[in-house]
Amino acid sequence: MKERGGRPSWLSYFTVEDADATAERMKELEGTVLHGPFDVFNAGRMAVAMDPTGAIFAVWQPKDGIGAEVFGEPGALAWNELYTHNTETAAKFYEALFGWSGNRVSAGDGGEYTEFQLNGKSAAGMMAIREEWGEMPANWSVYFAVDDLDASLEVAKGLGATQITPAMEVEGVGRFSFIQDPQGCYLSIIQIMRDVG
Repeated sequence: MKERGGRPSWLSYFTVEDADATAERMKELEGTVLHGPFDVFNAGRMAVAMDPTGAIFAVWQPKDGIGAEVFGEPGALAWNELYTHNTETAAKFYEALFGWSGNRVSAGDGGEYTEFQLNGKSAAGMMAIREEWGEMPANWSVYFAVDDLDASLEVAKGLGATQITPAMEVEGVGRFSFIQDPQGCYLSIIQIMRDVG
């Protein structure tokens, strides 16, 4: 997705029971509805929105199409993560909008990581944008699972991607790296050690 001349980015979708009601609720919570709600043929109904910190996302009311049916397997989506300059405001927004609960833990390097949960299951993550990352706007980023992180990084670089961070390990989860694809989209690839969904 490329919003109004901005940089291209992946768009994270979150399932809701009623896209119209959710769009109205967003406005009450100081979010902005950018497009919709509108029908996508018979597949579902959606709206594109921006949270109060500036991160763009979408909500999806499924009809004939639920969306991703494969999760956490090599080649498939593995995780959605919010990067924002105001984690407190973002947490209040998503907790109120989706009924998530935020479990805040130390990131091990002096930072803090929030794991959002829904009914006791992992839903998404969030962390504050760090100064060393440069001028990064608030955004939802995606992780894709791979069999072999090191081999996948070499393939990605051979296809024109740029490796942004060195390979890092999250204990009990897996090894990952943040990359930028040739179109300028940021994403992460992860070699999973356990099911993160």
